[in-house]
Order: sequence, then structure tokens, then C-alpha cells
Amino acid sequence: MGDNISAWNLFIINEWGGIVTYAASIFFGIFAIFSLAFNAINLGMVGAMFSSFKANGGLQFIIYLIPHGIFELTATVLESAAGILLFLFIWRFAKGIIRSESDGFKKKCQTSFEILELPLPVEDGDSQTKKKF
Repeated sequence: MGDNISAWNLFIINEWGGIVTYAASIFFGIFAIFSLAFNAINLGMVGAMFSSFKANGGLQFIIYLIPHGIFELTATVLESAAGILLFLFIWRFAKGIIRSESDGFKKKCQTSFEILELPLPVEDGDSQTKKKF
């Protein structure tokens, strides 16, 4: 137990968790939802444990939670929301590219058919008359 944990170490650990949650949420926002569910389940289990083992355990749990939870739980909710918004942005951006490419493909097909429909000059054997199809 030679490691001393300082406030700076806790800050770095929390920031790293936030960055990972935000970055990993590009995969359908699953990691953000998992992070929120994981924190909710852990808080519920620890709160139930405190209230069942001690006489005023629920009050003691709230007293321990407030200084820690004001910043960390708010940050968890905000980073998860930002991760979900990042996923939605990427999803909508990709859908827009796909739609614009499909529209572009449709326009290219229409243009190519219009080119085929243009009257084409055809030389007729000996005479230099032009015919239209």
C-alpha cells in the first residue's frame, strides 16, 4: 500500500473515465447508457447496504454521497449525454452523406439516360445526310 492517492490522481482518473465514456459512445451510445446504468445500480446497492447494516445508514449514505456525488455524478450524466449526442451527430452525418450520394447517383443516372436520349447524328453510307433516332 505504498501508493498515496491525492486529489490530483482522483481528478485524472475521473477525467480519463469521462473521456473514455465520451469516445466509446460513438458505437451506438451503448457505453454511455451502460455507464449511467452501472452508476445507478452501484449507488442503489450501496445505499441499500448502508441502510440495512446501520441504524441511520441511509442518512449516513446521503452525507457521504453529497460531496462526492455533486461533481462526479453530474459529470457522469453530462459525459454520457455528450456521448449520446456525439453518436447522434455521427449517425445523422452518415445518413446525410448516404442520402446525398444516393441522390447524386440518381442524378448521374438521369444525366446518363438523357445523354442517351439526345439525337445522335449517324452517317448514312454514301450520302452525308444526318438521321435522328
